Amino acid sequence: MVLIGESLWKEAIVIHTHKYSLCTTVNKKHLHYMIGITSSEPDIRGHKHRYSGRTTLNHKHIHYYCGITGPAVYVPGYGHYHSMEGKTSCDLGHVHFYSGRTSCSR
Repeated sequence: MVLIGESLWKEAIVIHTHKYSLCTTVNKKHLHYMIGITSSEPDIRGHKHRYSGRTTLNHKHIHYYCGITGPAVYVPGYGHYHSMEGKTSCDLGHVHFYSGRTSCSR
């Protein structure tokens, strides 16, 4: 909060999301893509986002995934991004792993 004379002003807290586009590891001679948008969260230090979805259809199947990003990593002049890593659901006897980061958000 900022105190100006006799008035008390509250600083605006920005609610935001991030886009992501990741590729999984290659298992059983194929991979999948993961494209989505994270949950909406306030831009406060140390915040994280939830994400979930399903992969692209490859080799006649999909996988599901969900997780929580790492804390915000601030980049001067660009805003911040979050790391993402995890494992997909097990389908047709295998899983895929993924690791990457979200888009930057100001």
